[in-house]
Amino acid sequence: MSLRRNRRNKARTQHLSDLSLTPLIDVVLTLLVMFMVASPLIHNAIKVNLPRGQAQETTTKQYDLVV
Repeated sequence: MSLRRNRRNKARTQHLSDLSLTPLIDVVLTLLVMFMVASPLIHNAIKVNLPRGQAQETTTKQYDLVV
């Protein structure tokens, strides 16, 4: 009788340790579709003409004062 209980308990623990991959695959495929839809939108961004700066580098040398 105790042998049957051990087999039943063993069978139950084996089923609990099994991991279902279906939700993981669903999430990965959903992310893949989202990136496939979003990637062309990134390349077709609005082009903006930014103004150029007029500042120039100073040519005067700065001397350190050591006391």
